[in-house]
Amino acid sequence: MKRLSTLIIMAGLSIFLLFMCYPTHTLAHPLSVSYSTITHNDSGIELAYSIDILSVTESTDVGLIDRQKLRESQDDINEWIRQKIVLKVDGIKQQGQLTSMELEDRRSEGLTMVRAKYQFSDVKSGQEISLDDSMYTENSPNYTNLLVFKEGKQVSETVLKGRERHWEVILGDPAGVSGRSGSHSGWLDFLLLGAEHILTGYDHLLFLLALLLRKQSFKQYAAIITAFTVAHSITLSMAVMGIVSVPSRWVEAIIALSICFVAVENLFREKISHRALITFLFGLFHGLGFAGILSEMEIPKSHLAVSLISFNVGIELVQITLVLLLLPLLNLWQRSSYQKSGLIAVSTVIALIGAFWSMERLFF
Repeated sequence: MKRLSTLIIMAGLSIFLLFMCYPTHTLAHPLSVSYSTITHNDSGIELAYSIDILSVTESTDVGLIDRQKLRESQDDINEWIRQKIVLKVDGIKQQGQLTSMELEDRRSEGLTMVRAKYQFSDVKSGQEISLDDSMYTENSPNYTNLLVFKEGKQVSETVLKGRERHWEVILGDPAGVSGRSGSHSGWLDFLLLGAEHILTGYDHLLFLLALLLRKQSFKQYAAIITAFTVAHSITLSMAVMGIVSVPSRWVEAIIALSICFVAVENLFREKISHRALITFLFGLFHGLGFAGILSEMEIPKSHLAVSLISFNVGIELVQITLVLLLLPLLNLWQRSSYQKSGLIAVSTVIALIGAFWSMERLFF
């Protein structure tokens, strides 16, 4: 029975690691994100919608996009966005006027985005406006639209995801956003976003697995998890608040190197020591990786604390849950006769994945 349990654990780890090996950078962070900013002012409604150029290339026939190609293909891209991003006033679909379309670099994510702006003039206070997003409803369940609504000094944030991505508001309503569907209250939006971000951040999960593979005391495990939590919370907060900014290319490469380093240490270090310190140092870069998705949202300072704390709590809840589920299984495996050979096999695969991701992120 014990032998069977060990084989099941090893099989599960092998399947997980093979999934990690899928040779694409997107797999490290498969969460597809767009950004919408809706502003109500004296001249009506302005909608700014941003989506990465890879999504535009894959979803249209315009090919690879640079600034000249964007100018040449503006009509096609505009038509695609209009079909998928629909703004209504009192339930009536609006066309709006395209005022600009440009490329913008988002340093924190290492992405180039297409940003289109639309103006809707015939809109008055008391009317209901709504937005429906039907991008990738069939083939991308992880797609998320991070929406910010501005009206005077009032600002609200919403996370639209799932198959029914609908948002609505009564203009001039002092109560703010009302009657939304396909979204939750603000803090819950960001808590769920944080949870999903780590669940789909396979490089972070692989780093965590590599840290826990070697047999250690409960005190050592607790020190490792605490160090990782404290470190990534520090840099996540600093990056979102704009205190620190590191190019995404280097952050992602160092995250991949951290996976490789810990796996190699598992293979060649006879005794594991100072792992909490190593975890803390690398955890600082993992925090910068977590921050990318929030850094690009136009969240006002008055709302930043709640959004940031909720996002981080979502990360921590998933992290703690996974560790609590994993440790008993690892303990069973570590007491088996397969422990040494299994450690060599799994750590070797993790080291190769980390090395591959490092090269990919630095040079491709």
